[in-house]
Amino acid sequence: MRKTSHPALLNGGLAAAFLLAAAMSSLLTPSFALDLNLGDVKILFSKREGDNYDIYLLERPGGKPIRLTNHPAYDGTPRWSPDGKKAIFISQRDGENRLYLIDLEDRAIEPLKIPDKWAWIGRPEWSPDGKKILFSARDQLWGFNKEYGLYLFDVYSGKVSRLIKECGFGAWLSPRRIIGFYRGKFHILDVRLGELQQFSLPQGVFPTLRISPSPDGRRIVFDGGNPNPMSGGRHEIYLMDLTTGEVVNLTNSLRVGEGAPCWTPDGRFILFPREVDREWDIFIMTPDGKIVGRLGLEGRNFSPDVFDPNHVYSIPPPIDLKAVLWGAVKRGTPGGEREWKY
Repeated sequence: MRKTSHPALLNGGLAAAFLLAAAMSSLLTPSFALDLNLGDVKILFSKREGDNYDIYLLERPGGKPIRLTNHPAYDGTPRWSPDGKKAIFISQRDGENRLYLIDLEDRAIEPLKIPDKWAWIGRPEWSPDGKKILFSARDQLWGFNKEYGLYLFDVYSGKVSRLIKECGFGAWLSPRRIIGFYRGKFHILDVRLGELQQFSLPQGVFPTLRISPSPDGRRIVFDGGNPNPMSGGRHEIYLMDLTTGEVVNLTNSLRVGEGAPCWTPDGRFILFPREVDREWDIFIMTPDGKIVGRLGLEGRNFSPDVFDPNHVYSIPPPIDLKAVLWGAVKRGTPGGEREWKY
């Protein structure tokens, strides 16, 4: 693994940077195609065509992408439901960033019933048990008095509650534990008990688009800027070990753009978009930073999210609490909603 610092480049100047860029260019040629077995995974991603974005589905690596949305407004940031039957995504088809739900069987699309008090909603993440959706929101796009934070949407009741004030985005470590980034640190929280732990980051490193936890919740990957001035302000992919707090730059790509990463449900690989000859493909690497393939997609492709039918979470149906409680009263025994055990 390569650490976040780049002493050779800092000492070698532009010449070293150009040599590295040349080496990266040879690695990123179209001949470097996907040649590994990803199993039965399906991949959602967004594609940019002109100035517009739409959502696509890849039912198997190497297959032909299926277009799921076709709208002149922005559609992006798709996220699988834990059972693989639906997906949420961000759309501007009503004029502002809003959350939409698509049924992946009949392709029906509907907006989630979230109050219109916010000027911007983004970065959704579905909870592992399927009961809640985490999202970030702010009440105005610009200004010093804007209110923003991390919110929870209850899928069954439609209730929205604020989890963390002044937090840009987060991710689920378990059905109750969340990691969020705000005030320059990662914070782990229990949605009922509050903050549990904090992690600092190296100077100049901070997440930008997405935090993706490993399936066991012990590590996260995220895209962020490189403090090295030779990076040209491009994003790179970082890994943090939540048991030690160690942060590692997995890609060290320097002047090659990279975007929001995603862990595969089996924990073997990390997918992330990378700039290739003015286009963007989805690349695949191991958690130790070894790039082992790419999807070979045409055009500019972003925001991958992976579903594996061999690692399916079961989403319980909504419970009629009145019926449950009435049955308990008749039996003379306590009743209530069964909680997820983890």
